[in-house]
Amino acid sequence: RRNESRLNDVAELPNTVRAILGERLGTVFSLPLGATLGQAAGMLASEGIGIVVVVTAEGALVGVLSERDIVRALAGNGAQTPDLIIDTFITRGVWACAPDDSSQTAMNLMHEHRMRHLPVIEMGRLVGMVSASDLISTALNNP
Repeated sequence: RRNESRLNDVAELPNTVRAILGERLGTVFSLPLGATLGQAAGMLASEGIGIVVVVTAEGALVGVLSERDIVRALAGNGAQTPDLIIDTFITRGVWACAPDDSSQTAMNLMHEHRMRHLPVIEMGRLVGMVSASDLISTALNNP
């Protein structure tokens, strides 16, 4: 059963993405465009994450590669999948937020664009990744 009063407490969340990420701001798992799907899968498995950010050599966001993207690549390419370059499998044109954006802005972007992870960009560089889980955990721990 839904707790309606809890659902209305969104305004009481820490008010910025920076506050939600805390010490994790600046920590991002990323790969360059030339990485292989095998390398991406290895990173996802070893780090216990579901998505990796793809960046240029300068750290600019190019796109993201998720577990789902790897599964689709495997279904279409079979045994050669681990050796394929990630470039053709990533999702480009990803929405992002800034560290000082409100938690409400991040939630709105995720909801509107049906995303579970939102890259955090500051001065053109990737500095974090906020997830729906981060926002939910924050909401549940800040009644």
